[in-house]
Amino acid sequence: MGHTMSNKIQLTGRYDGLNNSYMSPISVEGITFPSVSHALKAAQISDRSAKIAISKAATLTAADKIAKASYTRPNWEQVKYATLHQLVTLKFQSHEDLTDILLSTENKPLGNGQ
Repeated sequence: MGHTMSNKIQLTGRYDGLNNSYMSPISVEGITFPSVSHALKAAQISDRSAKIAISKAATLTAADKIAKASYTRPNWEQVKYATLHQLVTLKFQSHEDLTDILLSTENKPLGNGQ
């Protein structure tokens, strides 16, 4: 079960699935990514073949290397938070079990070790 620090629910144990790096596949532009974090790395670039490589990356470190080797979209800073919101929304629309866990937090703040 996740622990609380300063009333924040930590994204561990029961709440691990709320973490963006949790393996919960989502499909974006016809490509299935293993996690929101993978999809977010791909969203910052335009090269479709690099996006596909990111979707197949075994680790987030490998996905990050692919993204960093590609040209970042010029408007990335303006769209990254809206993009993250869309990807997280898609995650919970696609995984009812994770939605149930999110709803069980009853709007308490979520944290990652802070």
